[in-house]
Amino acid sequence: MKSVYLRPLFFIVMIILFWQCAPDSSQSLTAEMSAEIAMLPTESGAMGYLNIKSIKNSPFFALVEENLEENPVYSEEYQEFIEATGLDVRTDIDEIYFTFTQNEMEDDPSLFAVINGNYQPERIMAYIMEEQEGSELQEKRFKEYTLYLVDDGEFAICFTDNNRLIAGNEKSIQEWLEKGTLGQKNELSESTKKNIDKLKYNKQCWMLMDAQKFVTEMMDEFNHRQSENFQGLKSLQSLNFSIHFDDNMKFHALGQFEDAEKAGLFRDAMKGFVATAKLSMSEDRDAIDVLNKIKIDTKKDEVVMQFKMSQEDIKKLKEKRKAWAIK
Repeated sequence: MKSVYLRPLFFIVMIILFWQCAPDSSQSLTAEMSAEIAMLPTESGAMGYLNIKSIKNSPFFALVEENLEENPVYSEEYQEFIEATGLDVRTDIDEIYFTFTQNEMEDDPSLFAVINGNYQPERIMAYIMEEQEGSELQEKRFKEYTLYLVDDGEFAICFTDNNRLIAGNEKSIQEWLEKGTLGQKNELSESTKKNIDKLKYNKQCWMLMDAQKFVTEMMDEFNHRQSENFQGLKSLQSLNFSIHFDDNMKFHALGQFEDAEKAGLFRDAMKGFVATAKLSMSEDRDAIDVLNKIKIDTKKDEVVMQFKMSQEDIKKLKEKRKAWAIK
């Protein structure tokens, strides 16, 4: 059951990591979002937010959806899941707050997520219990809530009501529930406020990372040549990126390095990467036009990357795909 929740969220996050955007004025955080973020685990190495409902209501996303040849989510098995549980993730999930915590004793980071939407917990758990019959899925009461545990609590879920699902390990869920039931006023830490203030966009999609907790492992995954090209990553201290969808898709990323020299080295490596990509597509004018929109610059010890994709870009790529299909 663990993979049912981990894989879709991880997939979404990793896709977003490769999208990029254009400058607009920074946005202020709502009081509701501040309260939600203050409830998240404090020792996390990465923190993020997805407002799926807002993204899906944007003209840009609607155009992308129209140009999909088939629904990538749909299958007969998924339709059976909808009928059994009353849950359709395409329409019933509104927003997700999440963190990743890198534990030195574990290979993979630990996920914690607050998923707000519309649920029928009894139907969902009845389906899961039936599908997991004979497995080590356990029920455990904590205060007035029921936790469903896998692998002795290494992963668990809890419906706090019909509009909120909590997923993570048993300890992190219990700590979240404690914060919510003690009646205490939870406020953002100064460091979290400072990092969120650096985001260009915070209404729809963003992520903050303490890069040092993840870079070493990521560098180990590179081959020798890739590792040489991205040595500057070792001096990356923090990273944030944010995306906003309206008529366009706009992305902004900011990485803070040890010093201006290392930031410059990484900027040059990224520009070289983009130049190589353009060279490999030299005969595809539309693709090069899109790549030309990627702007990479430095401000002291920071590297800033920005990108904007328009609806016209999507239409051009669609026409290009049709031309390739004819050939």
